[in-house]
Amino acid sequence: MVRHSGHSTGPGEAPGIPVASWGRPPPWRHVFFRRLVSREIDKELDFHLKMRTEEKRAQGLEEKLARRASLRRFGDFERVREQCREIGEERVRRYRRWEMFDSIWQDMKYAVRNAVRRPGFSAIILITLALGIGATTALFSVVDGVLLRPLPFH
Repeated sequence: MVRHSGHSTGPGEAPGIPVASWGRPPPWRHVFFRRLVSREIDKELDFHLKMRTEEKRAQGLEEKLARRASLRRFGDFERVREQCREIGEERVRRYRRWEMFDSIWQDMKYAVRNAVRRPGFSAIILITLALGIGATTALFSVVDGVLLRPLPFH
């Protein structure tokens, strides 16, 4: 079951991006989020420019003069747009980082829950890992001593 959020309600949510019923955004949402951010920035800046142009027109200026005056008052339009996009990109990076740590945390909780639920199986897994790491270390020590370092001879 997927619900569509009309506004951002928490970390990882974006307007119009479907959110799973348990409240977490789907993992594929980043594919669309950058385009969504860029589109939203363009819409927002165009809206502000149009509003300012309408204000100038209400003061009696012609369309072209009103737009030129609005752009002049707004400042470097492309620089502002690029700064907004950079802020959006940083937001995407923060969300990805947050989701990665959230995923690792959930995996750790799941692992501990299962280890507590089946202690015998967990002990066998730990012993197997310990033996494997010990055997690998011993084998590498032999290979290192015999093959990788030359034998001392006179």
